[in-house]
Amino acid sequence: MPVTSHQPPRIASNSLSAAGLAARHWASRNRSEPLYNVAVVSLEEYIVPDANLAATEDGRDFGAAVARFQRFLKQNNYSEDLLWLTPDDVLLSGKRFMYVRFPVPITHELKARSAYEKGMALGRGLLMSTLCELGSSTCCYLWYPKQQEDVPQGIRPHDGSVKMSAKMEAARTPGKPVKSSVVWALLKHRHRKHQDLKDFLFS
Repeated sequence: MPVTSHQPPRIASNSLSAAGLAARHWASRNRSEPLYNVAVVSLEEYIVPDANLAATEDGRDFGAAVARFQRFLKQNNYSEDLLWLTPDDVLLSGKRFMYVRFPVPITHELKARSAYEKGMALGRGLLMSTLCELGSSTCCYLWYPKQQEDVPQGIRPHDGSVKMSAKMEAARTPGKPVKSSVVWALLKHRHRKHQDLKDFLFS
């Protein structure tokens, strides 16, 4: 499936701070530009039956959507081994990496499936995207607008389709696993000023 690449101003490899993340996100919402250098399936291609996941019964199946997402990630040099994360699994560091609580519960895939089904039922569009890379896995998330006023303008389809995106080039973010609950608590306290920005990351 053809992939296009949107190229907003590039992010320097050492400049993606939490504050910068919020500023770029706000700017992207208002200018209808992507937050990151991302590879995305173009809006035009969503009207092609093979690319429109909402157009068929198959498109409403979570497993089929995940398989397409994995192929999309492979085309963009990401691992097809997925870890579904929630905001509680991530700590922003204020630097060009994020902490990930590890191991990721296997129940998160069930949560992602449930979110997918709810998002498809609402019909406002749905996003599958990458967060960071953790070892040989791709950490990702699923998001959909719960209210009509939450629907972003410009970069998402308006036909209830699934959009797939991936951070590219300098925006690709490494994850650092944290296995100790004590260390997690300490890091959460140390970086508490950055955590309000997670809402921007998971949307």
